[in-house]
Amino acid sequence: MAPVPTGVYHLLNADENPLVEVTVKCVSLPRERKAARIFVQVYLEGLSANHVKTFELEKNAEKSIRLLPTLLPDKVRFINEVQRATLHVIVEDLDGSTELHDSITVTMLARNSGLNAMIDPVTKKTTDLTRYYGAWVTPHAEPILKLLRQAADKTTDKTISGYLTGKAEDVADQSKALFDTLKNEHRITYINSVIDFGAGASYFSQRARLPRESIDQKSANCLDGTLLFASLLEAAALKPAIVLFPGHALVAWQNSDEDEEDSSTEALLRDWSFLETTMIGSKSFEEAIKFGTRQVEFEIGKPDFRMHKLMDLRLAGIYPME
Repeated sequence: MAPVPTGVYHLLNADENPLVEVTVKCVSLPRERKAARIFVQVYLEGLSANHVKTFELEKNAEKSIRLLPTLLPDKVRFINEVQRATLHVIVEDLDGSTELHDSITVTMLARNSGLNAMIDPVTKKTTDLTRYYGAWVTPHAEPILKLLRQAADKTTDKTISGYLTGKAEDVADQSKALFDTLKNEHRITYINSVIDFGAGASYFSQRARLPRESIDQKSANCLDGTLLFASLLEAAALKPAIVLFPGHALVAWQNSDEDEEDSSTEALLRDWSFLETTMIGSKSFEEAIKFGTRQVEFEIGKPDFRMHKLMDLRLAGIYPME
């Protein structure tokens, strides 16, 4: 059974990504009964609610159902390392007795285990999963909101106002305030810790700190820093994006609230700012912008270049994990 990605589990749905698919066939019935009343229940012991389905089956009929029990947030947030859990599958005839009660050992990935891609073991086709990093962008987390308040004191007018003034220079001023707060008050520095366990051969994974973890530990690699800065930008009512290309990640934000129809490279470089977050601890805001922009100019247009705009991810149902 595939490992359970606890960090993005709340984004899955039973029809497309079931935890369990149960097939029930009615092979016999007493003469007086026209159909069997079936009760199916699935749950992860101590970690989830029960997902229950009831239905009727006539003789020789067969039905498959997909189930995805809801994980309990207060339990899942403490899964900081890969661990095993027990999955229970129960099938009952409501007019008779329990037909099946099986328990299965499953692997629960750490909550901050990020999946970059999945490879089909048969076709060898790779499916990109990087859009799910939008779940790591957590604008409402308390440490993010506290840092946002600190950054407000560093802006020209002592406020964080998003796009309200309509001036690109005010957006840059707010972004610089966030950068300087991370640099000076929180002393964020680059530490490359990406090792991850448990995902298996079918997944390309890495450990991705939650923004509150980066703040608490005062450290971040390129992806951690991107997710942290994107969280701050979204909390500031700005429009961030996660930029990814082989081996690296950058944060970006839209310079104005107006969405341009022009999707050319020239328009993208004009309308968006790109920042190298690994320079937070060692360089100035201006240097980090210059370096980030230069990298995007070099990588954009290549097959593995990804730019996930947070607004698009939210519209697609990819919501913060906390």
